[in-house]
Amino acid sequence: MTQKAVQAEIEAKLRNERTNLRRLFTVSANTFDDIHHKIDKVKDIHVQYNKVVEKAERLFKVDDEIKECIIFTDEEYDTTESYRDRFTEIRVVYEKQYTQDESSSVVSSKYSHDNLKLPKLRMKELNREDKEDDPVVSKDKVLENLMIFLRHEVEGEEHRFLAETSFGDGMKRKESRKPPLRDEPTAATLIANTSVGRNQCIFCERTHASQDCQKISNLAYEDRKGQVMRKRCCLVCLKPGHMAKRCHSSVKCLICGRRHYALLCPDLRKDKISSKSREVDEEQYSTETLLTNLPLERKIYLKAITVRLRHKNKEVCVRALMDDGSHRSYIVKSLVAELDLSPSGTEVLSQGLFGGGISPSMEYGRFTVTVESLDRKYSTSMSFLDQPKICSTLPRISDRNLIAELAFRGIKLTGVGQDTPPIRVLMGADVLGRILTGRIEILTSGISAIETLLGWTILGLG
Repeated sequence: MTQKAVQAEIEAKLRNERTNLRRLFTVSANTFDDIHHKIDKVKDIHVQYNKVVEKAERLFKVDDEIKECIIFTDEEYDTTESYRDRFTEIRVVYEKQYTQDESSSVVSSKYSHDNLKLPKLRMKELNREDKEDDPVVSKDKVLENLMIFLRHEVEGEEHRFLAETSFGDGMKRKESRKPPLRDEPTAATLIANTSVGRNQCIFCERTHASQDCQKISNLAYEDRKGQVMRKRCCLVCLKPGHMAKRCHSSVKCLICGRRHYALLCPDLRKDKISSKSREVDEEQYSTETLLTNLPLERKIYLKAITVRLRHKNKEVCVRALMDDGSHRSYIVKSLVAELDLSPSGTEVLSQGLFGGGISPSMEYGRFTVTVESLDRKYSTSMSFLDQPKICSTLPRISDRNLIAELAFRGIKLTGVGQDTPPIRVLMGADVLGRILTGRIEILTSGISAIETLLGWTILGLG
C-alpha cells in the first residue's frame, strides 16, 4: 500500500470518528439545554455538563489531528468553529448560573441579579406574584379585600425601596469610581474630556480598541473567546448587539486571513518574548554589538526565488530577489544580452541610497520579458530596467530541519541547495503587488514563509 493510500485511510478514519463525536456532542449539548430550560427535570445539570466537556475534548482533539493532515477549507473551518462556539456558550451558561455558592443561590432564585436591574414596575409585579394564592375578592367583602390589597401594595413598595437601597444601582456605583474630570481651559483637555467612553475596550474598559488590548493576549484561545461571549459581543468585530453569523464587518486576520481579529486567531503563537527582557537587552547592548555577536552559522534569509524568464524561443532559470523597498524592478545587463532583449524605451532617473544619499542621474534601458513559475502554472509580463549588478551573493536554504518543516506544511521552495547562484533579477514594488497571494506561514523558528503566484519564498533569521 502506497503512502498516499495510507494517508487517505487515516484521514477517512478520522473523519468518520469526527462525525460520530459531533453527533454525540450535539446530543449532550441538547440535553444540557433541556435541563437548563427546565424541560428535563430528572437529570442533573452538573453531571450533564461533565458529559458535554468530555465529548467536546474528544471532538476538538480529533479536529486538531485532522488539521495536521489536511488544509481546512473555509466551510470546514466555519463548521468546526460552530461546534467550538456551541461549547463556549454552554460553558459560559454553566459558569455563570451553576457554579455559585449555595448561600447566594437562594437569593438568586427569586431575586436574581437581572431582576434587581429591572424597572420599578417589574419589581412591583414580582411582589404581586407572591399573592397569587390569596382568596378571590367577593362582593360581600369588597371593602375588607380592598384594604388588604392596599396594605399589600404599601408593603410591596417598602420592599422595593429596601431592595433598591440595599443592592444599589451597579451603573451608578461604577461611575462613582471614576475620577472627576477637571475643567482646565486648554484645548487638549477639551478633546480628552469629550472623548471619554469612545472606543471603550470590552476586556479592560479602557479607552482603546478591543482588538488592541494586551490584557488577554497571553490567555488560551478558548478563554479569549469565552470572555468575548460573556460580554455578549460579536466574535468577528468585537462589538455588542449582534452575533458573528450576522456580522457584515470586513475584518481579516493578519495571521490566517479569516474573518476575525488576530486576537481571536486559533493559530496565534503563545511563545512571546516579554517586554522586560527586551528592555534589558536594549540597555546592555548596542545595535552594533547585537549584529556582530550573531552566531556565524545562522543565516538571514531574504525573499529570493527561482523563476523562469522567457523571450521568443529562449528561456533561462534565474534567481530573483523580491524587494518591496525598491520602487522599480531591475535585470542585469548580461541577462539582457543572453535573452537577446530589445529595449522598449529609456528612462533617466537617480536612486536614493541607504543613509539619505542620492546617486547621480543615469539613463537606463527598459525591457519587457515574460516571467513564469518553474511549474509553468503562472506566467506574466514584467518591465525591467537594466543594471550592471544587482547585489552580492545571497545564501540559499540548506537547513534540513527547516526544509523538513516546510515539507510537512506542504510548502515546496525553489531556492534550495548548498551553492549560491547570483541574483540576476530584482522585483520591486511595481510588480510585487500583483503576485503576492497574502498567505503567510509562521514557522517554529520564527521564519515566515510567503506565498506568491510564482512560488513560495522565506524571510527571516535562520
